[in-house]
Amino acid sequence: MTAQLPMLLVAFSLACSGDKHPSAGSQADSGSAKGNCDITVSATYPEDGGSDHYYRDPVRFLLSEPDGSATVVTDIPGTTTTESGGLVVVFTPDVPLAPSTSYTMGLDYCYGTPEISFSTSSYGAPLDEGVTLEGQAYALDLTTGEYVVGENAGELLNAIFTRHVLFELGEIEGDTISTLAAVSTKPDEPLEQDLCARTVALDGVDISDSPYFSVDISELSFGAHDGELRFTRFAVDGTIAPSGGRIGGIAFEATMAVDEISNVLPEVGGVEALCQMAENLGIPCDTCETDDFALCITVASEHILAQGADLDLQQVTEAGVAEGCE
Repeated sequence: MTAQLPMLLVAFSLACSGDKHPSAGSQADSGSAKGNCDITVSATYPEDGGSDHYYRDPVRFLLSEPDGSATVVTDIPGTTTTESGGLVVVFTPDVPLAPSTSYTMGLDYCYGTPEISFSTSSYGAPLDEGVTLEGQAYALDLTTGEYVVGENAGELLNAIFTRHVLFELGEIEGDTISTLAAVSTKPDEPLEQDLCARTVALDGVDISDSPYFSVDISELSFGAHDGELRFTRFAVDGTIAPSGGRIGGIAFEATMAVDEISNVLPEVGGVEALCQMAENLGIPCDTCETDDFALCITVASEHILAQGADLDLQQVTEAGVAEGCE
């Protein structure tokens, strides 16, 4: 799943990374400084010395000003592009990096060639011997990720996604696995399945590159806030840890009908007010690809973590009919 880097992620990188401008004793000072400009490398992702880089993530260098000559220096085959008007230089490897492996990359630009060294996390390594995925359940908190569509988009999304998404892995058939998805009870209650909300069967989840998985589906409904919210499209991918006990690097991209969000959050004040709120957060209301609704918004988040859960999900085909449902 790909998404352009907005200024939100730039700000996040600035907060998490040190100044990579060549300084006394740095590798760039050792015969590699050019000094033809005053542009600095303000931050990098991963940061220099980082030890938990997700193996499928690109490497990014944030410049203080654009430099059209900037090129990432590495012997790894890949593609160099730019984002945010040239302020961010992005290197995307042709194939994912190796897990639990150290790398060194540099940025050749008008000032010099500073380098960063980092290591990837264990995600991407084969599953440990004896790990069985069938029947394994996980709890995913959508609000823990970094939103990559819309500055401050989390303010709106966190009002909608107030519950955990629960999913249990089912039968493996060839390169696919079936999954049963549900929602948890209200946030202030112990983690368990909300039997008043219907479950969703996700068939054909691609695990051909196991432990990495991906699925892209339409017409998906989840419980949200005090009602149900339908996604006209929902794509998600991630990587199961070698132990099978957690999933990392989860990214999703979801398209939702504005009419239905307005029904779930009536206090916002209707479709027009909701679109104005979304616009202010950098999430424009666009024409839906489906004919069922006029306006839709698309949101995306990445770096979400799902933890293993001791749950045995029950299939619920109709919402609100279980005993005790309001």
